[in-house]
Amino acid sequence: EHVFETITPSDLRTMRDNPNSFKNFETLILTLSLHLIDLRWSEDSLFERDANAFIREALNCVRTLTRVLPFVYECDRLCAWEQSFFWEPSDRVPPPTITRNISGESTTAENLVHSGASSRPEPSTCLGVELIDALLDLAFWSGFTLPINMNGKNGPTYGFWQSGIAYERRLETSKEFESRRTEIMQLLLVLESKCIYKPANAFTTFGSEAVDFISNHRDRKKVQYLLCSLLNTVLKYQPDARYLSPSPREVHETHVRTCLHFLQVNLLNRSPWSEGSAPPDNRFRDLFSHLHKATHLQFLADGILKILRQPLEANSNGLNIVQRPLVWAHEIIPLLWESLYSNKYFRAFICETGRQFELTVFLLFYILDPNKNVEGVKRVSLLCVQTMSENPEYAISLNKQFEGHDNLPSFMQIKNFHRSYADYLFTVSQHW
Repeated sequence: EHVFETITPSDLRTMRDNPNSFKNFETLILTLSLHLIDLRWSEDSLFERDANAFIREALNCVRTLTRVLPFVYECDRLCAWEQSFFWEPSDRVPPPTITRNISGESTTAENLVHSGASSRPEPSTCLGVELIDALLDLAFWSGFTLPINMNGKNGPTYGFWQSGIAYERRLETSKEFESRRTEIMQLLLVLESKCIYKPANAFTTFGSEAVDFISNHRDRKKVQYLLCSLLNTVLKYQPDARYLSPSPREVHETHVRTCLHFLQVNLLNRSPWSEGSAPPDNRFRDLFSHLHKATHLQFLADGILKILRQPLEANSNGLNIVQRPLVWAHEIIPLLWESLYSNKYFRAFICETGRQFELTVFLLFYILDPNKNVEGVKRVSLLCVQTMSENPEYAISLNKQFEGHDNLPSFMQIKNFHRSYADYLFTVSQHW
């Protein structure tokens, strides 16, 4: 907040638009980016010498870049400059002297050539690639965003932020770790966001190098840890627990919501491609589409339904102070649609376990709710129903008697209705 108050929009636009001060604007972005990269790769690790100084400098760089970069993307005049500055090979980044493999062990650059370990990209690479790689490593930094690992070594030690998919044992975290991960993800989202500054008619044909790089990262293992960490953090969220201790829960809820946004931006990435060519790969979607264990599918289904259910229950209970609606619950619907669309095992699991009835009612709630009269929410909810309806078993199952109709919110009820789910779906669809 202090950074956002100190560096005002007018100051940044003045520095950006004045030819005499633009060089300072460019130097500011370059210096902050290079310092973050240096904090990640420096052989003489500042974290080992002074952890507090490392944390302070890293967060200051992250916060300042998060503040400054949107003023690059909003200016059409800087499109070519931004492309050259971040995404064309440059010799501004010094060559690596030391790196760590995914287990956290130190290795010299010379040894990496022979060992084949995961390493920093070659020198003269893009600044944007270097910066994103450094940020991803900082998000899994032992002692900074993760607890100190068992061997006591600091640095990037890829693990899981929360238990759930791929890791079932309980994991410790803290408000500080979650807050730092949130700030790193917010900067990554800013780097991925330049397409939203384009006109609506050009949005679908305008890609993002940052999204493409992260969603198809060359290190498959890192993608696995990142995907599972994001999923587990979102799906383990307990909406009703946010009133027990407001301050820490506020930090946690912001962390969960940022994880959801970052997950969906990369998971749903469908970059534009030329006709006749194969679509670009997305390792997030590829790994996600192969989730098939019953325990993982149950964890995914229960986590999504738990969040979708909360506003409906709060609405049905009327004025209930203890159970206020979760105002961002609808933001998880794109994750539900991607789960139904890309994972055939999840689609089958929903019908096999009888969850399709509850899920259909939840989606109709978001379609019909007058307080959520947002076209995008209705559209993606309808896409979910449409995707489920491709399964013949789903359509047949809707002939079951709808027994919970009287417990619905008043705007969803039909007078004297005592028929099937299918009849209810057809009746309410006339009002869409």
